[in-house]
Amino acid sequence: QVHAAQGPASVAVDDLQPPWNEEKIFRVIQSRYELDVQIDLMRLLAHTEESGSRIYYGSGAQPAMAGWYTSAGVEFSAWNLYLPASAEDQSARVLAKLAGMKKKLGDAAVEEAFSRTKFGDNKFGGTGLANSVRVDDLTSADIDELIEATNFLIQR
Repeated sequence: QVHAAQGPASVAVDDLQPPWNEEKIFRVIQSRYELDVQIDLMRLLAHTEESGSRIYYGSGAQPAMAGWYTSAGVEFSAWNLYLPASAEDQSARVLAKLAGMKKKLGDAAVEEAFSRTKFGDNKFGGTGLANSVRVDDLTSADIDELIEATNFLIQR
């Protein structure tokens, strides 16, 4: 399903409850972010669908979803998107699941894919197990790099 981005709307999202799905996630994105951020987040979601992969939706209090891909027959979780649970919540972030990818795909491939991205650099809020970047700090270039890194792993 394709959703159109538009400026932040006063969409009623505080009454949304888990489990999360595409429509609820889209409503949160639409209500909390400016158009450019909406477009970037939707590009990430569209990439998962376009690559024939799957999105898993969370069931916790915080709206969340995970992008799962396949590389040489091995399914792996590349990223999680955690969205704000309320207007005051500043914890929204995209988390690259480095340790899990390394376990399934090998250290060298994951390090090569992510080494030149914010997600591969521990100074951006990571532990080496998983590196996150706050949604408010993401740029279009960061989303491009995450998509390119994931494509590198898918096509290897």
